[in-house]
Amino acid sequence: MTKKEHLWEKPLAKALLDIYPPPSFDNIIPNSALAGTTEPIFLLGRGFQPNRTTTINAGEGIVVSSVEVVSENAIFANLAINEDAQTGIRNISVTNDDLTTNNIQFALPELTITAKFDRAVTKDNS
Repeated sequence: MTKKEHLWEKPLAKALLDIYPPPSFDNIIPNSALAGTTEPIFLLGRGFQPNRTTTINAGEGIVVSSVEVVSENAIFANLAINEDAQTGIRNISVTNDDLTTNNIQFALPELTITAKFDRAVTKDNS
């Protein structure tokens, strides 16, 4: 192999990518959750490999558990989101052995509670 050739330029490696393409996402259901909750999620796409080591990276403050590759097109997992997890958009990715998916966005919205009080003042003339 010369300096300019890469392993993926070899015919065998290209054939293996045709048989085992890198996984990719199409959708995540649900696509958001609140801090301090545990949310079951489904990741939908293609190229997921049952019976392989599958890792989900959801970023700091999110613990991923119960990862199950249901089929080549679906993964189930639980996301436990810490109460102090930073809100905003997160990129989630999946790794099957050495092949990593594209990122898919998952939102941690900021919870805002608004209270409105209507305080009426009345004069008691008794």
